[in-house]
Amino acid sequence: MAVIKEKFLFVDDDANILHSFKRQYRGKIDLSTATSGEEGLALIETDGPFAVVMSDMRMPNMNGAAFLTQVKTLSPDSIRIILTGQSDIQSAIDAVNNGEIFRFLNKPCPAETLGNALIAGLTQYRLLQSEKQLLEKTLTGSINVLSSLVMTMDPVIANHVTAVKQHCQYLSQVMELDDSWELDLAAMMCHLSIFSLAVELKEKIFSGAALSDDEELLLQSSFESSAKLIANLPKLEHVAKMILHINAEPNNEEETDASLSAEVLKVVVKMQFQLTAGHAIEAVFNQMYEQGDCYHRDALIKLKDHLLKLEASKAPSLEEEGKLRVRDLQVGMILDQDVMTKDGSIIVKKGGAVDEVLLFRLKEFAEKKVVQEPIGVIVNND
Repeated sequence: MAVIKEKFLFVDDDANILHSFKRQYRGKIDLSTATSGEEGLALIETDGPFAVVMSDMRMPNMNGAAFLTQVKTLSPDSIRIILTGQSDIQSAIDAVNNGEIFRFLNKPCPAETLGNALIAGLTQYRLLQSEKQLLEKTLTGSINVLSSLVMTMDPVIANHVTAVKQHCQYLSQVMELDDSWELDLAAMMCHLSIFSLAVELKEKIFSGAALSDDEELLLQSSFESSAKLIANLPKLEHVAKMILHINAEPNNEEETDASLSAEVLKVVVKMQFQLTAGHAIEAVFNQMYEQGDCYHRDALIKLKDHLLKLEASKAPSLEEEGKLRVRDLQVGMILDQDVMTKDGSIIVKKGGAVDEVLLFRLKEFAEKKVVQEPIGVIVNND
């Protein structure tokens, strides 16, 4: 067996068997061992992820079936294999049904059979990881393009969505969320239906003006509409649930990564509406904090501290205003004026952020010599 970079975990209460496994696979795989289910779960927490987790069935306190069922929850991508004796067949069947076991092997297990099972498990793990990465990159790339095209229609909403996405990315990192790419998509797509609202209502929403009950209902319905659109796309059911949670009432459900990501999105979206309208960070935080269980406290505090640090770092001296030709524009710059064609038509309004799609469009206009240049921009150097 060639040297493999992925990690393996074997769990058995018999230390001698574990020692024999270590001798057999020394220099071939990165192998960790544990003598109990509890110790194995602790290793997954501290040293994971493991590509393949193999466990003996008969162990005191926590048998192999119970252990691998918990592994499924703790590390769902890990491929799970169980070793069982003839008398444990029914238990092994239960383990397959409850823990989605990839293989179960009879003891004593020939070295060749065990090696083939480990190779098959590793192959399955790599296949799942490749599919996951392809899904993430394909969906994220496609939705990024769609969002960029849609957001060129309204620079205020575009800047708001960009801020929501950036704040979610920050909280996802500091709170160590496992579904960061899904949260990223939810942050971009939750505002999709807001574009269809009446112009007057959008102006009220993003100016911080008080909304009537009917207008508040329309805003909430826009998130539900966005969630329904997303739910029609394969593998994005979780993203749709995150978006629906923006309108959710407080609950006492056990906190998981999924519910925590939804809480993060809710906190960021609700706070950013107030910030886009021009309200002070501290005032918005205090108002939301006083609403008790409506918002996730830790996410709220971390977001406030992050925003205050960003605000403090953006001294006027770090920004320079000027005019640039289209060929010199860069992604991330903010338009400080309406971009116009030479006959006076507006291409994009002042305040929009330059992204890849907008830059491509402007370069096309510049090549055709129909855009007015130079263009006023604000360059953020932080």
